[in-house]
Amino acid sequence: MFLAISAPALATPRLPGSVKQDLGLSYTPQCSLCHIRGNTGAGTEIQPFAISARSFGFAGDPNTLRTALQQMADAGTDSDGVSDVTELLRGTDPNVDGAVPFSTQSDPSYGCASPGVSGTALLVVLGAWLLYRQARRREGARFR
Repeated sequence: MFLAISAPALATPRLPGSVKQDLGLSYTPQCSLCHIRGNTGAGTEIQPFAISARSFGFAGDPNTLRTALQQMADAGTDSDGVSDVTELLRGTDPNVDGAVPFSTQSDPSYGCASPGVSGTALLVVLGAWLLYRQARRREGARFR
């Protein structure tokens, strides 16, 4: 037998769409808004925008995101020289100094929305393979 342990994920499939909806954006932000290089693994939500959002109470769910975005807008929270919310409304990246367009090339369903292959899933597949292999060995030994 094996024990599968996984860390809780903060991002949910709804977050990129929630940012879009809450701010009335014409695009869905990429996961790199919060995650370093768009890598959605645990501990990668270290972009300046994510740090600011957490400081305003964002706790990984759409409800606290909505409140944090409103408070960030009211406070004029800025990670790089222009208000973060203003930059998102303009379609520029709030994590990068200057008016750098926020790329909308990738589909967020392959970013924070995608659970990917979790460690738990890999352990389940590995466990199933080991059980299959063990059963095949027993079967082969029985016919020798």
